[in-house]
Amino acid sequence: MAWGLEEENGDVYVVINGKKAISIDTHDEYGKIEFVDHGRTADEIWIRFAGSKQGKRLLRSKYSPCSENVTLKELENSQSTSDFIKKLEAFSIGKKKITPTKGKKRRSNRTAIPEASGIASPKDTVLSYEQEIVHDKKVGCFQVKERRLTIAPDEYRCRNIDGKWVATLKKSIRQAPGRIITTLPALLDPSVVKDPAEFKKDNIEDLGIPIFLLGGNHLLTACREIMQEEPANDILSEYQNFEIELYVGLTPEEAKLVGNIHNQRCSTKTLHFQDQVRQARSIYLRDEVGDQWKDTTAVILSHIQQKECLKSSLSIVYGVASYSEQAYREVERIFELFGSLDVPKQLFRALLGFGEDIITRYLRNVEIPHDLKKVTDIVLKEKKRDVLKSVFLKRTGCESWEMAEELYEPYISAVDDYIDMNVNRKYIPTGFIRACDAARDSLPAQNITVSVSVTVEVDGEELEDRQVEAVCGEEKRKFESVVKMKVKKNEC
Repeated sequence: MAWGLEEENGDVYVVINGKKAISIDTHDEYGKIEFVDHGRTADEIWIRFAGSKQGKRLLRSKYSPCSENVTLKELENSQSTSDFIKKLEAFSIGKKKITPTKGKKRRSNRTAIPEASGIASPKDTVLSYEQEIVHDKKVGCFQVKERRLTIAPDEYRCRNIDGKWVATLKKSIRQAPGRIITTLPALLDPSVVKDPAEFKKDNIEDLGIPIFLLGGNHLLTACREIMQEEPANDILSEYQNFEIELYVGLTPEEAKLVGNIHNQRCSTKTLHFQDQVRQARSIYLRDEVGDQWKDTTAVILSHIQQKECLKSSLSIVYGVASYSEQAYREVERIFELFGSLDVPKQLFRALLGFGEDIITRYLRNVEIPHDLKKVTDIVLKEKKRDVLKSVFLKRTGCESWEMAEELYEPYISAVDDYIDMNVNRKYIPTGFIRACDAARDSLPAQNITVSVSVTVEVDGEELEDRQVEAVCGEEKRKFESVVKMKVKKNEC
C-alpha cells in the first residue's frame, strides 16, 4: 500500500490514497505525527500520532512523495530507516525518548519481590468491537457430529472452498492425526430460527434445522474426505466430533464477520481478488439502498484483512461485483480458470467505464489464463485509440469520426502512429497535437456562414412543440457543421 506525507502549518500528516490516514477504530483522521521509530523489520517504520494511543506500521519501500515540500520529497531517497527518521528531524519529529527522572538511583539488576498487596489481579476479558456486535446472538458452545454440520451457503460464507487448501489440511491430518481442538463458529439456519429467544437445545439435534458452519469449512471438508478415503482407520474417528460456538439470527454480514474473526485466529489461505469480489457481489445482490452495499463491503473487507479498506481503493471490486448477470457469469468462468491462484485485476481495471455489452464481449475472449494479458493489452490499446480520436475531433471541430475520415483522410493515420506511446486523458504526445492542428489548418480558414432550416409538419400542418424544436435544433447545428466542413474542403 503506497503512502506519503504532507506538511500543514509545520506539522506532518500521513496520507494514503490522496487523503489523510483514518483510524479503523474511531473512523476519524489521525492527528499530526508525534514521533517515529524502527518497526519489526528493516523496512518497517512505526508511527505514533498525536491524540492517539495506537500507532501505525508502514513500509519505507512503499513511501511515495505527495507533497511539494523538498524534505518530504527527499525521504524517497533514504538509504535506510535510520536515514528516513533522521530527515524527519527537520520537523521536530524523532524517536521517542524516555528521559530518566533527575536524581533517580540506578535500578538493581536483582528482581524485587513484590508484596501481596501490590500484585495486580487478572484483567477481565474484554470483547473486541466486532465481538460486541454479535455477542447477544451467541447461544452457547456445543459438541456435534460431523454429519450435523452443513457448509454455509454463499451469502453467509467468507470464501469458496479451495481444493488445494483442503489437500494441505488432509496432509497435515495424516502426518499427525489426533482430534480437533479448535472451536468453530456455526449458525442455525436463520430461515427456521430467527431469534436467539426462540432457541432451544433440542434444535441442535433437530435434523430439520441445518447448522451452517461459518468458519472452518475447509477443515470440515478435509475431515469428511479423509474419513471417506480411509473408512477402516479408527484413528480418524475422532474427526467426527466438532466443538461449535453456536449463533442464532445473524444477518449475512454478521455471519461473515464471525467467520472472519475465526479466520484471523487460525492459519488460513490468503484473501485473493476473486474472494473480495465474491463477498462484494453477495452484498450487492441483497438490493441494499443506493450505495450502502459499498459501505458494508468496505467494513467487511477491513475486518477480513485487518486493515482499513477505503471505498476509493475498492473501485475495481465494486465495478466487477455490480456487473449484469450475463457479464458476471463470464467473470465467474474466468475465476474458475485460475483455481486457487490470485486472479490478476488488470483486465477488470481496464474495463472500468465500458458498457455491459462491451465488457461481456471482451471477457468472453478469455478462454485460458494466458488470454487475460492478451485481452488486457487489446482493451488498453482501444482506450488509447478512443482518447486520441476524441482529441482529434476536438481540435479539428469535427462532429463525428466519420466526418473526420471524410475531411481529413491523409491525417487520421496519426492515431495509429501514436497508439503505442504512453497516452491517457492527462497526457497527449505533443507530436499528435501538431498533427491534429496540421489537419485543421489544411482547410481554408475563412469564415463561412451556413444556415439550415428544419420544419416539422404533421398531416400538412407545421408542428410547434418545445421538445421537438430542441431535438431539431441540435440536429440543425450538426447539419450546419457538416456542410461548412464540406464547403471548406471543396475550396481547397
